[in-house]
Amino acid sequence: MVGLNDVSCGCLGRCLPLGVDGDQCAEKPCKNGAMCSDSVGGYDCVCKSGFSGIHCEKDETACVVDKSKGCSQFCKPGYVSYECSCAPTWKLDAKNKEKCIPAVTFPCGKVSTLSQWENRQTANMASNFEGLSCGTIECPWQAILKSSQSEGFCSGVILKENLVLTSAQCAKKYSQVAVGKRFTVSEVGEQFMNVKVVHEHPRFVEGNPENDLAVLELSERIIFKKSVVAACLPEPDFADRVLTAGAYPAVVTGWKDPKEGAEVQGHLTLNHLAYEPLPKCLERQPDLMTNKMGCTSPRARADCAMCGGSPLLTLYREVFFLTGVISQPPGADCSQGYVYQKVSRFHRGDRKGKAMRTEGVPVTHRLYGSRIAIW
Repeated sequence: MVGLNDVSCGCLGRCLPLGVDGDQCAEKPCKNGAMCSDSVGGYDCVCKSGFSGIHCEKDETACVVDKSKGCSQFCKPGYVSYECSCAPTWKLDAKNKEKCIPAVTFPCGKVSTLSQWENRQTANMASNFEGLSCGTIECPWQAILKSSQSEGFCSGVILKENLVLTSAQCAKKYSQVAVGKRFTVSEVGEQFMNVKVVHEHPRFVEGNPENDLAVLELSERIIFKKSVVAACLPEPDFADRVLTAGAYPAVVTGWKDPKEGAEVQGHLTLNHLAYEPLPKCLERQPDLMTNKMGCTSPRARADCAMCGGSPLLTLYREVFFLTGVISQPPGADCSQGYVYQKVSRFHRGDRKGKAMRTEGVPVTHRLYGSRIAIW
């Protein structure tokens, strides 16, 4: 027989007289769809796979975005935990499945002078973002477009040994590509290639700001080395959610755009800008912006004269990822910030080799062993 002073203690340490316990699960204390099991003086939460904690409040499948923990490159939620993956030419470390390590001698986005970048950014900030000259092995993804039939130039960015990305406006004008250049004069180690095929975005219309991109397929292959390396292509979600969300600066590289018809001038330069959210871009450039495009914040002393086709990149966990290509649509005012085409809106990849399509356009290439729809 149970006396009035007899008690029973549950799993949460609450001791109540027997017979007045009630349903401890009535207030639904368990989170994330967990099952609540009532017991005397307490309750137990039975978590679904991928969740932990007393109330199943910890989501073990959620990707961690942090400079020092979580996946060093790409991440997606898994059944039990999140899953990490790497850009082509990188691979997961066998001992640390969150860390990407080089899979080849010259992986994409890897800069040999990385230890200097923090100091370089500090120096650029001290000058109120006037910009810096790229060193001998800095900005290794840079390409320059020229033609023996016409003067002038445009910029581009290396995607692969035989592919360079630029603006569609630039691709119409120039038929030669040079890489490994930092100056206007002849340099040791520079490489020249002819353009074999121009893959202009099929929806690009002259005078329309949208879809101003083209991939140049080269007749010769680029030889990679410390001063010549491709930029990494990010997965679309990673680009939008992490790289261009505002936590990291936008690194723009290129040459100053001279007067119409003039030759390339000065050194290859870089600057640290800031990504703007789309509403701000629409406010500053209302007649130009679409959701396939982005813009950077205006900076008072930043040189806004980078030529068309110049790449924007984000440095994330020691790797440079390509986020956009500068476009110069009619009416654009770079003093209000650069306008760029978002790479994430045009690039879709599948490392399992399945055919991918974006907006129904079938132009594809194998980039670093993966089938990637360029458009």
